[in-house]
Amino acid sequence: MTIIELKAKLPASLQSWANIYGEDILAMSGEEIRNLIILLAVGNEFGAYNLLCEKMPGLAAVAEAQAITAELEAANKGNADSIALQRAAGTALLRVFLVLALAVAGF
Repeated sequence: MTIIELKAKLPASLQSWANIYGEDILAMSGEEIRNLIILLAVGNEFGAYNLLCEKMPGLAAVAEAQAITAELEAANKGNADSIALQRAAGTALLRVFLVLALAVAGF
């Protein structure tokens, strides 16, 4: 398959990605493509990411991978903080319901 053929199979919004990564994807063997699809299908993003990094060893890929990793780490920290706050708020609300329930039960 050529880049042109690959782009023809993609929606217009994704065709620019083929310009950037198409050669690397096309250079992968059928088994590697299959493994990538399976890793993504089962939710193993880390494994898929590692497979892609092995296949794109250029400095641009490494720099991009580092930037993506930094963004994901920042997002994960923010998400963890948000989840902890939501959990604390939920626990506080449940304690209010506990007090109400105990009052209704006569305690």
